[in-house]
Amino acid sequence: MLLCAVASPGWAQFTELAATDDGQDLYFSSPLRIEPATATVPESRVFHAGPNGGVLLFAERGTLAPNNGSSSSDGIGQAQATGDGSLIGVTAHNICPGGGPCSTPAQAEGLLRGSKNADLGPGALQLSRNGRWAVLTQTALPVPPSPGTGPSVTATLIDLQTNQTTTIPPPLANYGVLASNGAALVTENGAPGIWKQGQFTPLPLLFPVGSSGAVALRLNALSDDGGTLILSTLSLAPGAGPSLIAQNIVTGNKTTLYASTNSAERVNVLGVTNDGSRVLFDVWTMQVAGPAFIANMADGSSIPLPLDSGELTAAGTLSGSGNAAYLVTTNGRIVKFSLSAGGASAAITVVPPSFYATSIGFPFAPGSMAHLQGVLPRSADQLAGHMILDGNIVPVLYAGPDDIRVQIPWEQKTGRASLLLNLTTGSPFYQSDQVLVLPYALNIERADAGQQTILGLKLVKGDFSGLVASQPQPGDLIVAYFTGLGPVSGSVQTGMPAPTDDLRPIAGQLTCQFQPGQSPMKTVYAGLAPLMIGLYQVTFQMPADAGKAPVTGLECSISGPGGGGVFTILGALGPPAGVAARRPD
Repeated sequence: MLLCAVASPGWAQFTELAATDDGQDLYFSSPLRIEPATATVPESRVFHAGPNGGVLLFAERGTLAPNNGSSSSDGIGQAQATGDGSLIGVTAHNICPGGGPCSTPAQAEGLLRGSKNADLGPGALQLSRNGRWAVLTQTALPVPPSPGTGPSVTATLIDLQTNQTTTIPPPLANYGVLASNGAALVTENGAPGIWKQGQFTPLPLLFPVGSSGAVALRLNALSDDGGTLILSTLSLAPGAGPSLIAQNIVTGNKTTLYASTNSAERVNVLGVTNDGSRVLFDVWTMQVAGPAFIANMADGSSIPLPLDSGELTAAGTLSGSGNAAYLVTTNGRIVKFSLSAGGASAAITVVPPSFYATSIGFPFAPGSMAHLQGVLPRSADQLAGHMILDGNIVPVLYAGPDDIRVQIPWEQKTGRASLLLNLTTGSPFYQSDQVLVLPYALNIERADAGQQTILGLKLVKGDFSGLVASQPQPGDLIVAYFTGLGPVSGSVQTGMPAPTDDLRPIAGQLTCQFQPGQSPMKTVYAGLAPLMIGLYQVTFQMPADAGKAPVTGLECSISGPGGGGVFTILGALGPPAGVAARRPD
């Protein structure tokens, strides 16, 4: 069985890992389920994997508050464990203040579980390893929205022994910025620094900026003892790549842990030991997953953590003592490495490969083809009959190394729908999720890998003599392929190709125009693509002002029975999927 991970910024199967100091207990978030229950809302949960094996549900939102969200990132997540595991902090996302339905914007709330059960109030939670300190960070958009005005960020430091609260500058990141001595990595008046006991100390980050060979700097983490800062750099000089650096805050001394000459690489910190002596990180290339490494501050060395052939790193964490590292892999499993001065042991599987599917171009639309991403078999035969939407089997149109295509049944009702993926792999997890089905989910098909077309779209000349690779001129006919254009006139059957002798035009009205500044194109025909399943074929005629400037974007809108939709494309797009997990910049 071939497993393959294809992921977008929204894809997350196991995320937000946290381990105890001894490396025996792991906490992580997932939208998957281990109990035989049907999901009623899309949300994540926190799970616990202990030293005796097995995975247990640790926290879910349940009846804390009604759900106001629309994605699996809602729910409970961002687990953080104290060093001894006696106290666990989590964040509940999209909480409706005072009960629901929400009359005010939904918010996050910080919760404590274990030796102390408490709702700390609104904000995303950060917890120190000794359980003494917590920070709640609130991010709020202006209401009503104001042009040029960004979100406001406020942060509160809580002494969990005395319950005293103090307003502090906003932390620089969500994780790894709060030490057990009460110090926090923050930004004040645009400058990074350390806040401790009411004092802000700017950080002496001595890197050139604004000159030839300038360096872009990212502060990643503060060690739990407050003595070591972990930062990554990205040189803007030709032929230079990123680096990972540990800096002693007192002396300012820096140790380079990793340095690359590949400008396409990005370094991402996954975990830091309490004393900052070891760092877990991975290296991604062009936003595509790569290997993970353990860096040793004592000598500046970095050793790779060996995974199976073709398996890469999607997420991870490091124990506080540095004796264990956990990785989520692109094959959908969680593995554990025992670490010593001599290196890393072979990976031990904590959670076997677990299947998970979501869509590119979310949400779904009845009758339309959808590209899937996630950890799935790359075989149509293995997938057939195992994906069920509100009791309807979802036809699998194609499954290959780079793409999986399915058709949402024409009879599927719009609104919330239950998605069940009943494939078995030996994992305790399975997908029983809620997805959104809309009457229209306007999207356009991209060109295949290696095809050269304008904007990277699957655009065909009007006489079907080839792809549209140059700027179309006034009066030219071009053919595009869409998904999500809604109902059509005439009978249709799920899983069957559209007829060639009886057209099925859309019931709505589609309008598109190229940017910049072109007039809308004339929609000559829009309907199901003959001999295809779940695809719409649209023929456009270029306006009189076409070709005056290079095409840089596309805007489309549709309206019809039951609703409508819009989208905008700026710049060229790549293929709809790839063979490795992707991380947002």
